[in-house]
Amino acid sequence: MIEILRQLVLAYTALISLLTAEPKLGAVADPFIQSIDNSQATYFQQKGRYWQGLKLSSTTAERNSRPHYQQESWNDLMTVPEKIPFETEVHQYSGPYGKGYEIIQRKEEGGIVYLKNTNRGPETWRTHDWRMVEDRRIMATTTP
Repeated sequence: MIEILRQLVLAYTALISLLTAEPKLGAVADPFIQSIDNSQATYFQQKGRYWQGLKLSSTTAERNSRPHYQQESWNDLMTVPEKIPFETEVHQYSGPYGKGYEIIQRKEEGGIVYLKNTNRGPETWRTHDWRMVEDRRIMATTTP
């Protein structure tokens, strides 16, 4: 009985450490984020709205992608680094408190997908630090 309790305590401790562990994703790409911010400021002055950037991969940037309603791509708006550390996309919004945009970064590490939102604008609830959004280590199967 004591051995079973000891094993349960060890399993519980391991589970708690997994659930509370901080992802080791490295430093945020500050120069890249700063470039996005600078480009957004210029674009907003010219157009009165922020631009939208479709998803860029962390290995090969889809630099010429653009939403159907926007003429400019990532390449037209800023210099995109050859390699970026996280998948990145930018979404503009216009809400009751004003206009803004959010920078969404995504990274998979060890089979776990993490997401981070950086808000620039009045809707501060959009901002959150890295959090787990998907655990790809757990796979459902229909075969025995």
